[in-house]
Amino acid sequence: MTCAGCYLTISRCRLTCKSGCDLPGSPGKRGPEASISLWSCPPTNHRLDVNATGGLYCVALGPAPPRPPPSPPAISVSPPPRGSPSPSPSPSSSPSPSPSPSPSPPPLPLSGARLASVRPVSRTCADVITSLAPYDYLLGENPSDTRLARLNQKLALAPAVQDAAGYTGAFQYIKSKGTGFSCGFTQNWAGEVFEGLDGQYPYMLAGGTGDNKAPNTAAGYKEYIGSEVTSLFAKYASLPGAYIFYIYHGAAADHVLLIEQLANQKGYRVYQSYNSVYSLKAWLEPGDMAALTALWGPDPSKGFIVPNTKLYGTINGLLLSMFNGTYNATNLPPASVIGPDLYAYLTYWTNQAINKTKIIEDIYASKVKYGGGRVIPQPEFVATYLIKFAQLTAWYKENMPVGGSARMPQDIFDAWTELYGSPNPVVGAGLPVNIINPITVPYFMQIKVLETTGEDCWYNSRHLFWSLDRPW
Repeated sequence: MTCAGCYLTISRCRLTCKSGCDLPGSPGKRGPEASISLWSCPPTNHRLDVNATGGLYCVALGPAPPRPPPSPPAISVSPPPRGSPSPSPSPSSSPSPSPSPSPSPPPLPLSGARLASVRPVSRTCADVITSLAPYDYLLGENPSDTRLARLNQKLALAPAVQDAAGYTGAFQYIKSKGTGFSCGFTQNWAGEVFEGLDGQYPYMLAGGTGDNKAPNTAAGYKEYIGSEVTSLFAKYASLPGAYIFYIYHGAAADHVLLIEQLANQKGYRVYQSYNSVYSLKAWLEPGDMAALTALWGPDPSKGFIVPNTKLYGTINGLLLSMFNGTYNATNLPPASVIGPDLYAYLTYWTNQAINKTKIIEDIYASKVKYGGGRVIPQPEFVATYLIKFAQLTAWYKENMPVGGSARMPQDIFDAWTELYGSPNPVVGAGLPVNIINPITVPYFMQIKVLETTGEDCWYNSRHLFWSLDRPW
């Protein structure tokens, strides 16, 4: 087999043949550009070959020693209340940092190489994300020192380097030390597993998800509402490839998540956490209610599901300041003083925010349908998840313009909880959407779609493990 115009990108362990490879059984004919990850195709017992359409694939010549999976030591993780610092892992639970690897050399040109293709990677992208999920809070937000939070580090570094290679190289020496679960931070590091730091570089350079005022078109986002959402997913569902959907409920309705569409219409996986309530580890927990309950802890350094002390503390502080200490979260002012709507909101959320049973029940009801690491078959995804998702975007868009005051129907309030495992804390069922704050920025839904082969997820995760001082 002969291929032409080939070069090896060592930093990604990927072979690309720009001029294609000779087609088997067709002398003188060459296929299109071919590319393959060599990460799980060691040359000692594998060879590369070409299929009928000119694609490269890997052939095992004998038993290959498996690449050791990451075995991060079990540590107790639970996010502190959002906005509050969280203790760093104790020395006993964190091994010493490994020496930082040196920057990767540039691609090596190859030509007319005799090659053969790569076995499918044994560890899926979902496997890699599940391995990292126990450290979601360390890769999450850090309100007390945003410089230590990974997403903030990415946004700050992108404009300070010359290119993607400099960006990726710099992260070999950066440690991320988050203190809490946050949906946007979870989405971003899970996206890093699929794209790699170099893939995310243009996105970070363009400001990531943006300023929360409108879709960030510079970063590849577009707005989709109602039927546009279902049409978007239908378009990609008709294609054989694998894709990830970066999803962002913007402005007053704030939630961020990542959806993976598996290749060949094999279904979908949902990856998410919920700010100051649960981590990606809890969302991916495959077990029953007892297994989920075992993940409860007082803060993010000691549990994967926590009381929302951030919201509870905000309500408490607000009442103390408004009423000079007369009322607080445990002693609410009467409805005759604050009005029936605000009283109903405060009554609901001072209970919901710290009610262990209710918090776990909401997560469980959602994750058994859409989480737990399960692959949601395409027909089920369309008939259940997607229809509710589109319905939410349509209602929020229509009823949350600037100055909006519509009352939220129970079914819309419940649909949010069903999809995301926790109620939306800025609203209440049957209450005006401006019950807490006036709507000064209209609701928007932005989505960005990227194709992914899934071949490089294990390799892409290396900087995440290095950041955590965990063996990769």
